[in-house]
Amino acid sequence: MKTKQLLIFLCMIFCAYSATIYAHEKKSPYQNFNVDVKKARIKSLSKEQKYITQKGGTEEAGSGKYYNFFKPGIYVDVVSGEPLFSSSAKYQADSGWPAFTKPINKQAIKIIKTKTWYGTLRHKVSSSIAISHLGDVFLDRYIKNPSDAGKVLPNNSKTALPRYCIDSGALKFISLADMKKEGYGKYIKYVVSTKSKKVENDYKKAIFAGGCFWCLESDFDYFEKHNKLSHGGIIKVISGYAGGHIPNPTYELVSSGTTDYKESIEVIYNPRKISYKSLVEYFYRRINPIDNGGQFCDRGPQYSSAIYYTTIEQKTIAEAVTAKLKKSFIEIKPKTIYTQLLSNTKFYPAENYHQDYHDKNPKRYCYYRTSCGRDKTISKVWQSVKWPYSKIVPFDVPSSIVACAVR
Repeated sequence: MKTKQLLIFLCMIFCAYSATIYAHEKKSPYQNFNVDVKKARIKSLSKEQKYITQKGGTEEAGSGKYYNFFKPGIYVDVVSGEPLFSSSAKYQADSGWPAFTKPINKQAIKIIKTKTWYGTLRHKVSSSIAISHLGDVFLDRYIKNPSDAGKVLPNNSKTALPRYCIDSGALKFISLADMKKEGYGKYIKYVVSTKSKKVENDYKKAIFAGGCFWCLESDFDYFEKHNKLSHGGIIKVISGYAGGHIPNPTYELVSSGTTDYKESIEVIYNPRKISYKSLVEYFYRRINPIDNGGQFCDRGPQYSSAIYYTTIEQKTIAEAVTAKLKKSFIEIKPKTIYTQLLSNTKFYPAENYHQDYHDKNPKRYCYYRTSCGRDKTISKVWQSVKWPYSKIVPFDVPSSIVACAVR
């Protein structure tokens, strides 16, 4: 009897502990999805997203933000948040739309067979929970029937795989670095093999200060999205503050110039795919290293350039690249390099409204960057200097500030 009571007692403790853990774990958006939530989410979508998900439309070929995008993570339904596809199943199909070989879970999608106006069969794809239109699945890779997917077909050494051709506007991307925080931790196994050493803990951080963090974040965001440049090695770029000692700095405090903080960015990267040396070289090419009073139109120490190293290895690499930079400038123009190499204290992310500012406020960002003369100054300073990434133009400079109105 005592043994039975003990087992019941232990079971009660375990259940209470499990309930506590569950209560503190953030739920994925789709777990609380209902009709009212759906209406609110649809109302918040852009005009194009509504056209795609609710009316079965499609975006223009090559225009979607996830077309040439290969960051590790998962793609969820933009309406419900339901997990749909993993980056591990994504490939470059050169079709104009993001392409996947398979969904995370077959139950997450529905395939609806319809006929086009000219009589051919179409396989439309929608999400299971929100019934959002996502795109189409094409059985054009040695496949005649969906049941053949995954089989090695006769007289063919390749495995037959369908092509899920999905509109970017129907998707929301959750990066591997954010999956646990956003409630998608259990789906990490679909992105990273448990047998592989390519895990989140292998990622490293690089911290740079180069004037306005909106612009520097935008330049590294461009670097991240172009797979041929970054090799898919940049995981995330965050605007923030580095170099100071006061806890939890704010934009108002840092911009006042009364602290040791500088507007900075933190680049989370995979060293297996891109080197710290490459990041430092790219950083230098996106700033004015011979300016000792700030950067471009932003003046003061809070806007001056710096590389914050987090390890002795990073310090050694940054020193080597800086020495090469000094030599390159001396050969063309005898100028002093003022970019500081400093030991990192603690990086604090900036307020949410500063993150991805170039995407959230394209017109205002264009006005600021253009009027500040950032790109014109960079072109002038680096003229005739031989340096990696010299041909990269991460910002489409308008013909005039007025042209920013159409961004």
